[in-house]
Amino acid sequence: MPTSRRHSSSAPVGDLASALVARGAIYADAGYRAGGWAVAQAIEDVARLRAHIVTRFGAPKRVVLIGESMGGVIGLALLEREPSRYQGGVAFCSGTIGAYDYFKRGAFDPLVMFEALFPSVLPPADNVPASFRPSEEAVGSVLKALRGDPNRAAIVQRAASLPDIPSVAEMLVLHLDAVRELSVRAGGNPFDNSRTEYPGLVRDGKPIAAVRRVKSVPAAERYLRQFYTPTGRLRVPFLAVNVKSDPVVPIWATDGYPRANQYFVQQYVDGAGHCGVTKDQRMAAFGALQGWMDRGRRPAHLR
Repeated sequence: MPTSRRHSSSAPVGDLASALVARGAIYADAGYRAGGWAVAQAIEDVARLRAHIVTRFGAPKRVVLIGESMGGVIGLALLEREPSRYQGGVAFCSGTIGAYDYFKRGAFDPLVMFEALFPSVLPPADNVPASFRPSEEAVGSVLKALRGDPNRAAIVQRAASLPDIPSVAEMLVLHLDAVRELSVRAGGNPFDNSRTEYPGLVRDGKPIAAVRRVKSVPAAERYLRQFYTPTGRLRVPFLAVNVKSDPVVPIWATDGYPRANQYFVQQYVDGAGHCGVTKDQRMAAFGALQGWMDRGRRPAHLR
């Protein structure tokens, strides 16, 4: 989920953008000024982009936010914070739980378990060297360790919720880099596992590996929770669409928003891989959102 890219005037226009422009819409793509988990900066960047559109073309009748992966989190944050400026939103392959919980459960905890079961293969997740970057060499080292002990590898695989061992190796290295970036951005390790239970590391009531316990830097934890933990206070329509099997944003990361909120709808579509939502599925989702905003036809939650 932690993805972003800088704006480029030569970047290709996507199918969804082309279809919306053909219908008479103005489509503006925000290129964030920072990479990584840039939610704080992106919230400001999207607001500036909206102001630029207003200055150049006049006040639009309606502004709809479309976000993919991390962009969906940004869209949700803006809709919760400024419902008078944005009239609706749709997110593809994005989580709806708080960033702290997403990265803690999805990245930090599997890394901690891997460290306990396979010591010294990767740097510790709470103190990743500034020089660390994903590499084939790092993935190869993790893969070799996992294949050397299938029983322990299976424990890590279950924790990571991934289909095969090569995917586990690649994701652990990518997640370690994401945790490094978060720590730099937040000003220290944001995660605390002093009370976290790791049932996968217990067999017949006895621990099979000792987990190293760490505490968060309080300011770093506060930063990650601020950017962003959904409030549940949506007041404009928001449709979240995810594929049923996403290795980066699993279903447990998409079930965090209060279903009682009448402005939130979660749908799942057939597909695989991160952001495997097809053009037709995206157009159908946008059409459903449009019908919701125009005629009050709230889409159904779809499993």
